[in-house]
Amino acid sequence: MPKRHIAPFTAADLTQAGELLAARHRRERAELPDLSAHFGEAAAARAAVAAAWDRPRTSGVAAFDGERMLGFLFGDTVIDTPRGRTAWIRLASHALAPSSDAELYRDLYAAAAPTWLAQGCFDHFILLTAADPAVLAAWFALGFGKEQAHGLCRLPRATALDSPTDPAIQIRLATAADKPVLRELAPLLSRHFAAAPCWGPSLPERVDELRGEYEAIVDDAEAIAWLAESDGRVVGFQVYWPLPMTGDDPLIPEQCAVLGVAGTRIAARGRGINRALTRHGLADLATRGYQVCETDWRITNLEADRLWPRQGFRPTVFRLARKVDPRIAWATGPEV
Repeated sequence: MPKRHIAPFTAADLTQAGELLAARHRRERAELPDLSAHFGEAAAARAAVAAAWDRPRTSGVAAFDGERMLGFLFGDTVIDTPRGRTAWIRLASHALAPSSDAELYRDLYAAAAPTWLAQGCFDHFILLTAADPAVLAAWFALGFGKEQAHGLCRLPRATALDSPTDPAIQIRLATAADKPVLRELAPLLSRHFAAAPCWGPSLPERVDELRGEYEAIVDDAEAIAWLAESDGRVVGFQVYWPLPMTGDDPLIPEQCAVLGVAGTRIAARGRGINRALTRHGLADLATRGYQVCETDWRITNLEADRLWPRQGFRPTVFRLARKVDPRIAWATGPEV
């Protein structure tokens, strides 16, 4: 009789893993139809798993019933300045067979995560779709919590741009002459993220770099930067970019754009400026041939977490996070 076991994931497992990811994606797409049908095909799903597996410093496990894969999970460790040493389980880095209970995820994580701790990675992240409450519950039971949401919005089939509901607000494209105001507005979001209850640190050494990035928006031929003016003063902004579908990210569908940055001056909030910019920006994308727009936001950014779903962005993928107490590296209890 075949024996169930968990073993290290290897390149030899990619084909079965691709089949499981394709099946998972088809199930999720039944709940989230804006996802692309592309990754429901075994070959495309295998390519996505392979791309995730080929990231640097990747390791993980798979569960088998004899030779048949029941589920897999792997992650890659990332070392950078903003976060330090972290472990990431990507959207294409995990899946369960349709017959497997979501509880199997807890066993897979327990088997895979010690390797990441041994590499000094105590902050763990996983990307999951919003399609299966049982899967989300299994990860919550592992101590993970929602940190970020990625939403997809099916664009209106518009033939003309919507007008602001407030006639005192004018919306226009940014030009090179707007570089000074974009430079001024650059810290707006980071200051907002640093406030309660988001508490996302705004590192002072990033300010000058951030101002330069905002200035450069108007030099980016692909960027679509909208400004909202009231009484001749810029009070809000939104910037959109093309977001091509790639072979390794099952979130992004065909003909998709991304709403990358948005903000409103503090004194101008409550006037529907962001809502007017969003209606205008999405209608413009539709005239350009886009079918879907993606954006993301912190769950603890209360204004954003309430605003974007009301603007038509359906939460589609969540980033969950867990911080493991780093003292576990040495505080493992006495030998018995």
